Amino acid sequence: MNRPPTWSSSAKRAGIAAVLMFAFLLVTSTGKSLANRLVPAIVLAALAFTLYVGLGYYMDMLLFRRRMRKKEAGK
Repeated sequence: MNRPPTWSSSAKRAGIAAVLMFAFLLVTSTGKSLANRLVPAIVLAALAFTLYVGLGYYMDMLLFRRRMRKKEAGK
């Protein structure tokens, strides 16, 4: 908690979220063949991964800086 965020940790979390989103999209889109479900699921999961990496890193950085400011103010 006292270490600054890294891009790799954000990518790992985003990867887990993207895999879960991919699986969710495949399972919930019923009535279509697998080929018609696969491409949109891959595209949306890749888009989600890209967004989650950036947003996750900058959110972690914001929270880290806030935590460090509070820690410095408490000294």
